[in-house]
Amino acid sequence: MFALMLSGCGFNNPQSSPDVVYSTGATEARSLQVPPDLTSVSNGEQFILPGNEPGSLTRNRLLPTFTGAQYVRRGDQNWLELSQSAETIWPLVLEFVRKQKMAVELTEPTTGLIMTQWRSDDGKSGGLLKNLISNDQQFSRFMFRLERNGTGTRVFARSMMRSGDDINDAANNQWPASSHDPEQVSQLLTRLLVFMGAEEQKAQGILSEPQASAVLDDAVLQTTASGSQLLVNKGFVPSFKVVQQAVEQLEYQVLTTDASVGRLEVSTGTDVPTILISMTPVHVSAVRVLLSQVGGESLEKELERSILSAIREQII
Repeated sequence: MFALMLSGCGFNNPQSSPDVVYSTGATEARSLQVPPDLTSVSNGEQFILPGNEPGSLTRNRLLPTFTGAQYVRRGDQNWLELSQSAETIWPLVLEFVRKQKMAVELTEPTTGLIMTQWRSDDGKSGGLLKNLISNDQQFSRFMFRLERNGTGTRVFARSMMRSGDDINDAANNQWPASSHDPEQVSQLLTRLLVFMGAEEQKAQGILSEPQASAVLDDAVLQTTASGSQLLVNKGFVPSFKVVQQAVEQLEYQVLTTDASVGRLEVSTGTDVPTILISMTPVHVSAVRVLLSQVGGESLEKELERSILSAIREQII
């Protein structure tokens, strides 16, 4: 009987089984392609609250979590399920929209709808000038919908994109069946979930106002007696891209770039000497941005803070 059992196992689980394959050629499979800045993440880094310096972990440096919320994805649909009432969630969503630097165009409390203004590809709001627009430039907006779920609330989001000629169509104020960019909406809902957690921890006294801002803002300007620095709450490669883009939007002249070491040499077009922008990873999700002269000399503190503040405004 034992021999029969062994032969049965061999028959039911051949070497070519589609579930488990332990063939001699298995070692020839390609290795996972991991981005360079994610190859050496320590066990502690995944718990560090964005915006804080590394060191021993404490409660107020953990990623905000709370039991009254969850992210739900079913097929092409995703939403947040929150235990609080819609009346409690409504002002928090409006505050989140403000934190994201998006202007609200229309709110419908009776139907739970919040619509932002159309924004052009360069990130500027359409505002009152949108009625004068007639071109093929692309504009986008976000819409949020709050829906009662028993004693709790479901929060849905949609992204829309239209050309300049189409954004005044009244049909655009209707809740769309789907988003033009589902992944963008997924990231937006994730940020909203973090925002809800930060607000709850702030209310409980776990996070202070500066700590909560460090969680929610893409870039934080820090000034001490020794000078100023900018902390960008992104990975190294995305941080380099957004800083370079911010410099270009400020119309500074980029003289040299080296993304491998996070180095930019720029000229502000004034009597100020060439400025060196240096970027150094703090941990996997934060990069420190420092300014100096190319020769290593420090900048005047007011000038240093002014330039870093201008870069931050472009990032956020």
